[in-house]
Amino acid sequence: MARQRESWKTSMPSLIGPASSTGTRSRRKKPSNSFTWIKVKRTRDIVNSDWKEAQIAYRHGAWKAAIVLAGSTIEGLLLSALMQLSGRAKKEVIKERLLRISESKNRTGALEFLYLRELIELAVKLDLISSGPLKFSHSVNDYRNIIHPGLLIRDRTLRAGKLEAAAALSAAKMVARDLGDRKR
Repeated sequence: MARQRESWKTSMPSLIGPASSTGTRSRRKKPSNSFTWIKVKRTRDIVNSDWKEAQIAYRHGAWKAAIVLAGSTIEGLLLSALMQLSGRAKKEVIKERLLRISESKNRTGALEFLYLRELIELAVKLDLISSGPLKFSHSVNDYRNIIHPGLLIRDRTLRAGKLEAAAALSAAKMVARDLGDRKR
């Protein structure tokens, strides 16, 4: 009976790795770090580290950590892509957006000071990511704030569960796919 109840696990696709034919997971591979298009080594190392830790957190059931680290991965990917843009028109769009943000919010007008939501909006405006990752990334941005206990107390609808963590990792994969496709 217990075997029947657990059988759904072997038929579901896994975010971590394929199940073997015996119903147990095959030996797990190391999380892949394939952000080779990120030119700045320090930035690439940060993104790779966050992505690796997000996958490890997910594997160990640390849902909140997986969500927060997936959000950090998305932020690093978008920041890298925006910093590496070439072309006068694209740089003008970024400059105009940064100027508006620095004037309206009394913040420094540099890319690395932008919030995740602003990086997402800028990436969409410059057609760096498609609408799929856009929608998921906004959700990850909202859920990433679950790091603050006060938010969880105020908003009882937010949870840090397995499904939310899986969605956050999927969003990071979609952003990485879109950005990586544009770099090839």
